[in-house]
Amino acid sequence: MRFKRLFFDSSFESIKLSDKRIILGILIGLSTAFALYGFMYLLRDTFRLLTFSFGYLPNILSEFERNTFNWFFAALAFVFGNSITMSIIFSGHTYGFGKRNYKKRRIINNQTALNSVFAYWFAKVSYVIAFVSMGMADLNFLPEISIPLILLVLVLYLETWKTQSLYLGKGKFKWMLLHFLLLFILSFALSKVHFVNYKELDAIQLKYNPQIDFPNSNFSNTSNYDRFVNATLVRDNPNVILFNSYENKLDQAYLDFLDFKLSRSYRFQYLSARLLADADTEMKQIVAVRKQVLKGSINNIIYATLNKDQHSKRFIFPGLKVKIYDQQVFEAKTFSPIRLNLDSLDLEKNYKPKDTIKIRIANGFILNGRQIPTDMLMKEIAKYINQKTIFEYSYPGNAKYQNYITLLSSHLNALKTVRDKNRRVELEWNDENFTFKNKKQFAKDQARLYDEFPFRVTEKIDYD
Repeated sequence: MRFKRLFFDSSFESIKLSDKRIILGILIGLSTAFALYGFMYLLRDTFRLLTFSFGYLPNILSEFERNTFNWFFAALAFVFGNSITMSIIFSGHTYGFGKRNYKKRRIINNQTALNSVFAYWFAKVSYVIAFVSMGMADLNFLPEISIPLILLVLVLYLETWKTQSLYLGKGKFKWMLLHFLLLFILSFALSKVHFVNYKELDAIQLKYNPQIDFPNSNFSNTSNYDRFVNATLVRDNPNVILFNSYENKLDQAYLDFLDFKLSRSYRFQYLSARLLADADTEMKQIVAVRKQVLKGSINNIIYATLNKDQHSKRFIFPGLKVKIYDQQVFEAKTFSPIRLNLDSLDLEKNYKPKDTIKIRIANGFILNGRQIPTDMLMKEIAKYINQKTIFEYSYPGNAKYQNYITLLSSHLNALKTVRDKNRRVELEWNDENFTFKNKKQFAKDQARLYDEFPFRVTEKIDYD
């Protein structure tokens, strides 16, 4: 039954469309789709490139990931552009021969709702979650969301099919199928359009952030609170050192470290130079970089080590952080939930030891003339850690960086083991006040442990 006259007329009369308005709508729809695709493409790569400035590793998208994201952007852009086209074609005068044209109004309202709801969802959800995930995280989440991406595009497009069925007459399914195929082909064609030379950008980022064969370590004392500048040793050019987006000669690198220090407003003693080098790098090159760090008035150095967790390699930086004075090495300040007064460590460069434990890196590790297996190194070092003793590392200039890291990590691990064994106060948490119960007692006990079991090392390198 159809309501007429005083009630809503549900019958659909034929719609006469203007050729000029059809052409205008198609041109504006295509332009809108192209602009939206370009905006989403550039926004994705902007987020991706922004992560480099925070000291992270390059986020290089694979061809499959890039092509999939590009098609998703292009398909969404064409759905939105198609909606704009239909709104323009059916907009304008909605009266025909003294009678309201309800079909036109329904079509326009459908497209307006699709545009607004789509834009709202895209701004609220996609920009916050999808773009950040696509551009800033290199987790391989694409296999899990590939089907939802396709379904999202399909559902949005089916909304336009519902509207098309209102004005297409006989053979409408044929025209709807042709329309679907056309948008499908156009979306793939548009996804091949690149607004930036991403291959060149990726090559530049990989040049200044090359893949490093980091040394292994069984210890790490770095935290996300460390403030550092990355300094990368070039495998094929020992006279060049890479920074985040440029390179410099090794003998002039101190200027870059000094510039990094002077450009930071927070306390200088917390700034570090983070050294990235291959495990088979010779120690004479490591020492050369360390001299440049000291010349640049930075005393903290972080030896970057291997992160075995591939999913967190861009966000967590394991390493060994120490304080250096010329050929002397001391314990660096690290983040702690309890503020400890460790400024006295700066004075230990004038420390006069009563006993020296000599460890030589040469075809293994030699401690006081005895060959020590690698797996026993930590246990042997722990025996000699006390307030009156200093350790002396010695190695030839061609010693491997991996061996030095093994020795240093074993020493730091032994230090932690000895302190944990001699701890008298355990830190306790108060659930009601959301604070620690015994902060003062714990801090006092930690200060005692740092004093009784210090980390003191002097180094000697043979260049012959």
